[in-house]
Amino acid sequence: MDTDNDSVFMNETVRDYCEKAGMEFTRCRPYRKNDQAWVEQKNGAVVRRAIGYRRFEGLEAAAALARLYAAMRLFVNFFQPSFKLASKTRDGALVRKRYHLPATPCQRLLSDPRTNEEVRHRVNELRAMLDPVRLLQQIRAASCGDGSRQSRGIHRVSCSNGCRLSAPASTPDGQLRTLQRRLKEWRREAAHRMVFG
Repeated sequence: MDTDNDSVFMNETVRDYCEKAGMEFTRCRPYRKNDQAWVEQKNGAVVRRAIGYRRFEGLEAAAALARLYAAMRLFVNFFQPSFKLASKTRDGALVRKRYHLPATPCQRLLSDPRTNEEVRHRVNELRAMLDPVRLLQQIRAASCGDGSRQSRGIHRVSCSNGCRLSAPASTPDGQLRTLQRRLKEWRREAAHRMVFG
């Protein structure tokens, strides 16, 4: 486990827990923000795009975020392909980057030879039970509100289906359209594979 170096983390408590659990515990170097670049990249690509930058506090907010993350983590890990950097070369000022073919985290896990058969079996069972349309509905349901949180700095934006989405002010309205477009592409590819193999 690798944590930030700021005072938010109760590092002594976490260190003691990691020692008891047999986990290696490290911290980033002081004043080296880029040590956590990969973690922060995923925060920006997944969490901040869905939630925004506002701070949510209290048990009610924690329960709402837990419902949202439960569906979102499955959707992102099983149905959202992403590029991963394979190599980077520099020729003077010119930087050439080569990427692996886009794949979902699930596909990467299954293609890794270090993944044992028990994990493969569990992941394949879970993947067979998932429906991306249902997950999107659950994400939307977890995001929709009743208007009671307006006093906490959350405003409402309209979904395309007429519901009122609870979102921080920085959440762009175009996210829903992007999600719909990606789902349409995924359905088309899935239909093509079913028909042509």
